[in-house]
Amino acid sequence: MEAELIKNLKLRTENGGEFINNQSNVFQDSRMTGIYKNTNISDRENGEQFYMQTENTLTYNLNKGIHRLTAVGGFSASVFNWTKVTTQVLNASNITQNDNLGTGTPKFVNSDRVKSTLASFFVRANYSLLDKYLLTVTLRADGSSRFAKGNKWGYFPSGGFAWRINQEDFLKDVDFLDNLKLRTSYGIVGNQEIGSYQSMAQVDAASSRYTDYVFGGDLATGSRTSILAQPDLTWEKSRQFDLGLDFAFFNNRLSGSIDTYDKYTYDLLYNVPLPLESGYRTALVNVGAMRNKGFEFTLNTVNFNTKNFVWQTSFTYSFNDNEIEKLYNGLNRVGDYFVGKSINVIYTKRFGGIWQSDEAEVAKVYNAEPGDYKIIDANRNNIIDDDDRDFVGQTVPQYFGSFSNTFKLYGFDFTVFLTFAGGHKIYNPFAYLDSYSPSANMSLDYYNNYWTVDRPSNKYPRLGSTNSQLYETDGVYQKGDYIRVKNVELGYTFPHSINKKLFVNNIRIYASVQNLLTFTDYTGFDVETNNANPYPACRVFMGGLSINF
Repeated sequence: MEAELIKNLKLRTENGGEFINNQSNVFQDSRMTGIYKNTNISDRENGEQFYMQTENTLTYNLNKGIHRLTAVGGFSASVFNWTKVTTQVLNASNITQNDNLGTGTPKFVNSDRVKSTLASFFVRANYSLLDKYLLTVTLRADGSSRFAKGNKWGYFPSGGFAWRINQEDFLKDVDFLDNLKLRTSYGIVGNQEIGSYQSMAQVDAASSRYTDYVFGGDLATGSRTSILAQPDLTWEKSRQFDLGLDFAFFNNRLSGSIDTYDKYTYDLLYNVPLPLESGYRTALVNVGAMRNKGFEFTLNTVNFNTKNFVWQTSFTYSFNDNEIEKLYNGLNRVGDYFVGKSINVIYTKRFGGIWQSDEAEVAKVYNAEPGDYKIIDANRNNIIDDDDRDFVGQTVPQYFGSFSNTFKLYGFDFTVFLTFAGGHKIYNPFAYLDSYSPSANMSLDYYNNYWTVDRPSNKYPRLGSTNSQLYETDGVYQKGDYIRVKNVELGYTFPHSINKKLFVNNIRIYASVQNLLTFTDYTGFDVETNNANPYPACRVFMGGLSINF
């Protein structure tokens, strides 16, 4: 609902809710093969999920001469509730099945409940002077139930400024300049995407191998503390500075933008590994800091624009450099994270090829023989262990982008769209398909390139090699650089004279091919994913007819 309370002052309220009810009943007859033979089993599950949100704002608009001001203040809140009860009963009645469960023997009863709330207060002001100088200031305060007492609230200011340079007097007479806008902004945002109750000590009382005990021959269920209390747990925060330039020339025949950013994330929410003797595997805490720096470039051109022929081009390029700057307690390493390295760094041993016949004596030192995999002994102590690991790359592209061209000739249109990425490596389990596992498939590439005395190879080991530690090296990673012809489409739009005769506004027929070609050295199923075993990317042929009346 929206109402104008007084001139230029509007009140708006948006409210919504969602309720989901789930019931599941499963009955297994004793004659069916299952976990419990000759026993009727009844499983019943009831669950409910409720979500409600409200957002209320006051907006004030002022237009006076060279000044324009829009100010917004508001409050929003949301609540999420989820409950579930699961029950399993043995020797349930064949007649009542999932009802009247009291006649059977309870196997287990579990119940779960989760609740979280979020409240926010915010103000924002947009000011424009002469439609050339644009200023935005925002302040918001967010309170989340997911964090510890005394740390639930986070305060996030931001501001932005834009200057339409081409509106200045000294550029107004430049005919070829259509747009020149400088933008800059700085702000802080927060992240609360963790589970509920993570700041509190939690007790696990469900039946499991961690809580079951035997007393006098009978099974008894106890309890254990499963999560350590974290009284200082609070928001993960990111402060970011942006600087950008929009431009357009020659009646928008040439346009685009250049953007650069510096994002510093601190109080990172991370599950820190703990010594197992502590009784816990991990603890969720605020640790360390990380920085992302990069730039983005977009260029759009109209290369030709005549009555019968149009050629348009679009190019985008993005580059990102990621680095961990700090970890908790002054540590240089926590798990797979290292200070001074990317959060997606690959830290493993290096693959050195295949031991050759003239290296037999050296290979014996590492319990290998000619034809086996060679792993680089980085510290030269004649032992291959974790101390021989090194930084060999990262799993996320450092750069990526796209390039497209559209041609229009009379009623025909033709579009070619390409994507590209690089500067990273992808895990490929098929890189070491070979004969050391009798049950594994052998690739054609392996068959043609495995090592023999008469055909020495530096790619695949000999038949029957038991030295199969390639998966512990960078030999299972391949360069992920690629260029992919993502889409090619040819279409024809019928002329107006034909449309008029058929009593329609527009008719277009088209055919397209997706994933037509991919240029890459990666030999896995799909170069566009980090999944080691994804469903292969399909080449899709499509055709269609579009009619508008």
